[in-house]
Amino acid sequence: MTTTEIKNKVSNMQELKDLLKDKQVSGYIWMVEEKEPYVYNNKIVVFDNLNTTGNPYNKIQEAYLTDNEHSIHIKNIDGEEKVFAFACSDFESDKVNYKIDKVKAYPSHINNLRNSGYNGIKNLHFKQVYQLRDNEISKGFQTWQPVVKLFTGLTLKKN
Repeated sequence: MTTTEIKNKVSNMQELKDLLKDKQVSGYIWMVEEKEPYVYNNKIVVFDNLNTTGNPYNKIQEAYLTDNEHSIHIKNIDGEEKVFAFACSDFESDKVNYKIDKVKAYPSHINNLRNSGYNGIKNLHFKQVYQLRDNEISKGFQTWQPVVKLFTGLTLKKN
């Protein structure tokens, strides 16, 4: 069986800005030099307003966002913002190559937030996606292996 390639929908921050232009998202963005993340609960992200320090090294440290069509994860690795954006429909429509778990809530350690009237993030919500792949230990057999975790939203703690 040929493994279906998982396609990242964007390759850099500019493409992500274009993808999310004028779209409401849910999730959070945590900047390198900030103590608390920015939280978005059906809000539009204005990426140019995120760096409040003016320091060019104050980039996104970590982010999870969704516009209900895409699952987006940004991770700062060695000073470079790596962007992973996947169209949820790519996995949901292909029942042959992918198996998707139900949404699971994972507790969050984030207790302080910028730009919101909330006390913190209670849970982050993800769906695990599995793909049928050749088993490297048992030649000739295939197993469902985890390939991507789709961010689907968050639950906020009320004040």
